[in-house]
Amino acid sequence: MPLAPVAALWSDHVMTPLHRHSDPEGSPAPPPPVEARPRFHQDLAALEQQMCDMAERSRQALERSVRALAEPDTALAASVIEGDADLDRRYQDIEARAIDLMGRQQPVASDLRLLVALIHVALHLERIGDAAVDLGEATQAVASLPPMPEVLGSLQEMGQAAASMTAMAVDA
Repeated sequence: MPLAPVAALWSDHVMTPLHRHSDPEGSPAPPPPVEARPRFHQDLAALEQQMCDMAERSRQALERSVRALAEPDTALAASVIEGDADLDRRYQDIEARAIDLMGRQQPVASDLRLLVALIHVALHLERIGDAAVDLGEATQAVASLPPMPEVLGSLQEMGQAAASMTAMAVDA
């Protein structure tokens, strides 16, 4: 392409708006900012939501496993154990989607830190699910033993504190 038409194009689309903005009286308002990567930010928001959903499921698994131990309810403990595969799958999906976004979009600064944090948080949520499974398995193992109210009370308090801390950590 010859240089003259490119210069004319540049002049028409870039210089003209600058010229218009230099007039202090009656100058038009600047256009709103244009989102450069809307699909990336939609995918990032969806990934954040997916992590929040996983956090809720992890918290519920922990609470249910503590309740199964306190009542004792081996059927509830079994359902917590069965639900671990879902948490594992959710972690793997979050990790894969975050790595895919890193590879396709090459995020920098805060977006990259957010993606790394999502992977890290999802890993810990998966570990919370594993702890709930361990408690479910312990519930099944001790179901035939007589309950110890003082121990169960302490375990319930710890479970509630852990669930609350999980919710606060995700909010942070």
